Amino acid sequence: MEEGFIAPTARHIIVLGTTASELLDKLQEYSPRHGEMKGEVEQLSSRKNCDMDGLKEGSSQGPDAA
Repeated sequence: MEEGFIAPTARHIIVLGTTASELLDKLQEYSPRHGEMKGEVEQLSSRKNCDMDGLKEGSSQGPDAA
């Protein structure tokens, strides 16, 4: 997490336990945060759509343009 591999907003997905039994218990209790993630997904989707609206078909500004 310190190197930035996992974003601070995604740290809740990390489940740790000192023993296998403790880890299994925590995994069974884990429930994903769909409500919080939904807003992030919508925000990213909206941003992507805005970026795509600026590109025209056949334009040399696309990601494959060299």
